[in-house]
Amino acid sequence: MMIYTKLTKKALRLSFSAHRDQTDKSGLPYFCHPFHLAEQMNDEISVCVALLHDVVEDTAMTPEALREAGFPQEVVEAVTLLTRPDGMPYLDYVRRIKANPVAVRVKRADLAHNSDLTRLDHIDGAALDRTQRYRRAAALLEDDEQLRRISGYEAIMREAEVLLATENRCPEAEQRLREHLDRLEAYYVSDEWKRDFADDEAGRLPQSLKRGVLSEDGIDSLLNHGKANS
Repeated sequence: MMIYTKLTKKALRLSFSAHRDQTDKSGLPYFCHPFHLAEQMNDEISVCVALLHDVVEDTAMTPEALREAGFPQEVVEAVTLLTRPDGMPYLDYVRRIKANPVAVRVKRADLAHNSDLTRLDHIDGAALDRTQRYRRAAALLEDDEQLRRISGYEAIMREAEVLLATENRCPEAEQRLREHLDRLEAYYVSDEWKRDFADDEAGRLPQSLKRGVLSEDGIDSLLNHGKANS
């Protein structure tokens, strides 16, 4: 649910104006992306950063212009960190974000949304390469090894579900699906999965953690479906 304050309304107007003529890879209005991220945030500063996270990198907006528009330093600093400098390797840019908790929160939501293959009209090899890169980036933002592992397999499971539901899969998608199913099956029969499952059952994992991959029925159903359709 969107948080509406004087400041977030200003960010909404600026984001909409800055991205007005831009579309995403499916031709949808680009503004839908920052708005989707902003609805997941739970405080005023994070909402503003989510709405503005791409305005410096993808439009003529500058950090100085954001300051002049009245946005506080917390917003400007996080947006600046979320702006990838020209020539900086992608994973180095992601590591730099870890210095700012607000930027980390927004980037996690950004990576999850950009990894959602259902947003695309056609899934090709380039799209699969991007989601692989996004999974690596998400892992960099997670310090806890167990949470990093569960989140990684969760992302693989969600992508496998989308690929299974995709008709007329390209060869790259077929190969990626087989790789995902093999990795999920190896995890499912491992001691790591058993420990992760036990910790989930005991309530030792964060409530905010997505953990469909720890559902016995869910992962077993996916693997059986995958064997029958891949």
